[in-house]
Amino acid sequence: GEDTNNGRWPGREACLKSQNKAFSLLFMADSLTHKILLSMKNTLLLSLVVLIGLVSCKPKDAVTEEATTQTADTTMAAPPRYENVSDALAGMYKGVLPCADCEGIETVLVLNPDNTYLLRTTYLGKADMAATEKTGTLRWSPAKNLIVLGGLENSPNKYTVGENKLTQLDMEGNPITGNLADKYILTKQ
Repeated sequence: GEDTNNGRWPGREACLKSQNKAFSLLFMADSLTHKILLSMKNTLLLSLVVLIGLVSCKPKDAVTEEATTQTADTTMAAPPRYENVSDALAGMYKGVLPCADCEGIETVLVLNPDNTYLLRTTYLGKADMAATEKTGTLRWSPAKNLIVLGGLENSPNKYTVGENKLTQLDMEGNPITGNLADKYILTKQ
């Protein structure tokens, strides 16, 4: 048979046009897919940045309120932080404390750097009362300027720390008030 298409097979032109359209559509689709992926990538990146910003930022009032609450909780609920007695605090403290039925209670308190103490008390004017000595460990809270003598029962065991002096507190750990309040002081020797 005779080739009417000059050596070409029938429908070749239509097929080539169809292939060109398909490649063109495929190229456009690939290009569009690439643009969509870039857009999605940018959108994802932008979303991530916004999310990080939202998570890390709080309104100013919320931050202030949280800080206030945290401060209040810390100052009210935190127990005193006890540390070792410093060399500046260690030493011998003496004084004559008031006594209801004697001339006074001569008191010597020795604070050691290893957080131990010696407490010697002598009831003045009472010959029948021998001096007593008690030893034990102590706790020192610089934040509260407080010393607590361990092992003492039925006697005051808390002192506030001043410059070269210790002031005895009452049985509940409160400052002693009244006319004799300034007599509950032990002075560093």
